[in-house]
Amino acid sequence: SIKHKYVRQNRCKFWTTKLKIALNLRNKLKRKHQEAILKCKSQQFIARQHTEMRKAEISLRKQFQKAKNASLRTEVKQACMDETGAKIWSLVKKISPQTNKRRRKYETQKVDAKDEAEKIADSFEAIY
Repeated sequence: SIKHKYVRQNRCKFWTTKLKIALNLRNKLKRKHQEAILKCKSQQFIARQHTEMRKAEISLRKQFQKAKNASLRTEVKQACMDETGAKIWSLVKKISPQTNKRRRKYETQKVDAKDEAEKIADSFEAIY
């Protein structure tokens, strides 16, 4: 059998306990809302649960965005202090991945349709 090594990745460097609490509250309210729907509670009760859930979701989103912006500001300050300029470029690549050429460049119809049809006809001609 194969043993897998699990490495915990810290994807969100700006994740705080406040964000975790807000996420847990949002998930708790989401579960309550789903239970209310499943147990066929009254429409008023379901609507009240839904509004509470939406408020928690919006609050979480705002807190996340504020934390992210604050994190980016501190990274920009650190990058400005760096004399080599390497941190600036790493920050640019982090903010816009297309500068790192991570985006896929789509090319459709590289060969003209008539040329492609001729190639197919030639291959069939060679076979038969």
